[in-house]
Amino acid sequence: MSYLGLLIAIGLGVWTYLDAKKLQARNITVGSIPPPAWGILVCLVAIVFGILYLILRPRAIRRAQLGP
Repeated sequence: MSYLGLLIAIGLGVWTYLDAKKLQARNITVGSIPPPAWGILVCLVAIVFGILYLILRPRAIRRAQLGP
């Protein structure tokens, strides 16, 4: 039970990495941070970087849909 927080942080990091990688395959970058770094940062500091990723993600998708 004491490792539940760690497992949640790792799960969030893996999900963020996979999602950022999927967006990168569609030529959408979330901020200036590459997918592996997003995954590691979200895992290490889940609350701060998780919220930052969720804020920047829709903006990146919207920007990609509007074109360069």
